[in-house]
Amino acid sequence: MAAQNANDLHNQYYLDIYFKGHYTKSAMIYLEKTGMAPKIEPGDMKLIKEGYSDFLALNYYASECAKACPEDGKEICFAGVNRSGKKGEMSGYETQPGFFEMCKNPNLDTTDWDWAIDPTGLEYIFRDIYCRYEKPLMITENGLGAYDELTEDGKIHDEYRIDYLRAHIKAMKKAMDYGVEVLAYCPWSAVDLLSTSNGVKKRYGFIYVDRTDDDPKECARIRKDSFYWYQKVIQSQGTDLES
Repeated sequence: MAAQNANDLHNQYYLDIYFKGHYTKSAMIYLEKTGMAPKIEPGDMKLIKEGYSDFLALNYYASECAKACPEDGKEICFAGVNRSGKKGEMSGYETQPGFFEMCKNPNLDTTDWDWAIDPTGLEYIFRDIYCRYEKPLMITENGLGAYDELTEDGKIHDEYRIDYLRAHIKAMKKAMDYGVEVLAYCPWSAVDLLSTSNGVKKRYGFIYVDRTDDDPKECARIRKDSFYWYQKVIQSQGTDLES
């Protein structure tokens, strides 16, 4: 088994190490030139070649976009992050001079945290990886981080989350129709939980946890509209995706 985060543009380079037992030559040349290549001890590659990955697990939330970067560009090694939850406040983008510069995709809508919403990207990465390696795939995380509003009557109407998941499940089905073998699809997440850099206000769950970053309240659990929708999806084995 191998696991990768599909948000990272470069990850397909590194899949060779799992399935072929060596790093992609072009990627390694670049890493060596920039001083970012891993230190390889005698016997390391032999051990890696002896390993075997029988499937690949992917976390997919968003696609990323890149453009050419001139040789004299400024190197920025960190990926940008939006901590405010307000669209357009991404702190910056990774830049590798002479190689690539990450940028916003003008053709895609984003979440409030500037993550591109791109179900077609899921179909693409499934078909691309399967074409390269012909190994079964599975989604271990896929979901929408969003602000959820608890109404006066104790409901959470999160049609936006349903729309996101529905589109990604349909994209996965298209990839399967083209021969991609998919072992499992696991949405993120069942219950609202702490987002590492964005606290509780960025919610992913099918079940609302009534608390804030500053006030734990009673932590009451309340089923969102998406909970009942996904329950129906499971019961129909993915054939009923309507709200």
